[in-house]
Amino acid sequence: DHSHPDLSENYVPNSSYDWVGGDTDPTPSGNNAHGTASAGVAAGYGHNGIGITGAAPNASLSGLRLLGNGTDANEAAALTFTLDAIDIYSNSWGPIDNGKVQPAGPQLLQALADGTSNARSGLGAIYSWAGGNGRGSKDNSNYDGWANSRYVNAIAAIADNGRYSSYSEPGANILVAAPSNGGSEAITTTDIEGNAGYSSGDYTSNFGGTSSATPLFSGVVALMLEANPNL
Repeated sequence: DHSHPDLSENYVPNSSYDWVGGDTDPTPSGNNAHGTASAGVAAGYGHNGIGITGAAPNASLSGLRLLGNGTDANEAAALTFTLDAIDIYSNSWGPIDNGKVQPAGPQLLQALADGTSNARSGLGAIYSWAGGNGRGSKDNSNYDGWANSRYVNAIAAIADNGRYSSYSEPGANILVAAPSNGGSEAITTTDIEGNAGYSSGDYTSNFGGTSSATPLFSGVVALMLEANPNL
């Protein structure tokens, strides 16, 4: 929801797209607040005296609406969209957490290789990926052909008690565990403006999952690149 006051200041329309609607406006439909909440965690503006502050409050935000039309070709297109303008592709999505091996498509895997080789003038795009919430169904992040790609950073979740969140999947592919829900507290972030997504109002205090841990990681990487863009 790029009209949200904590997102609009950082929003870049020229590097945003909606593969579901086939247009340049990624505004979600109905109560689908997942992308809006993730965006606030990564780069909520935070300099306006209201609401929340993201991990990287000065970072630019693009919206790439993909879920609902996630073909191999569309996934590949999204993850190389305006490759000259986007440094970090934060992915709070993946296959169903059912404990089965699910390979990613060949076009998607080639796009990841292209992005890490050619973006940022050869330094490479950073791809972060939710490690998955299927520990309860004995899922393993390695079974996820997206999160186990050598080209992505797979992110697990830890709770406020310092232990892994009960849903967060194990896996040798996991690079970082970032704070999320699963303990006594959840994550406060942006919600769909004027429309109840996770809660009633423009903010939610009930976000979580590896979907929340991943944009937090992405925001921290944005701070790193802000400090040293040559990384």
